[in-house]
Amino acid sequence: TNSETFTTGVSGFGRQDGFEYLGYINYGRGGNFTAGNGQEMPGTGTDLISGLAKIAYESVEGHRFELSHEQVRDDALRPYRANVYI
Repeated sequence: TNSETFTTGVSGFGRQDGFEYLGYINYGRGGNFTAGNGQEMPGTGTDLISGLAKIAYESVEGHRFELSHEQVRDDALRPYRANVYI
């Protein structure tokens, strides 16, 4: 069954006079899901926030400089391998 998980994200981008920018943020929150037999499945919950920011500049001569940063924080309990149960 559904774990009543909520996720949302927003992004923005633009370009002007040789400058470019991009930003994105994602958020998710929810509990573990319940299997068909009624058993709660540990390690399936969501507690996530992630983001990406990027700026760039390109001169009229064609020289380009880019800078980006990405960060992910996932505080939910996870198995260290896909085939291992918690």
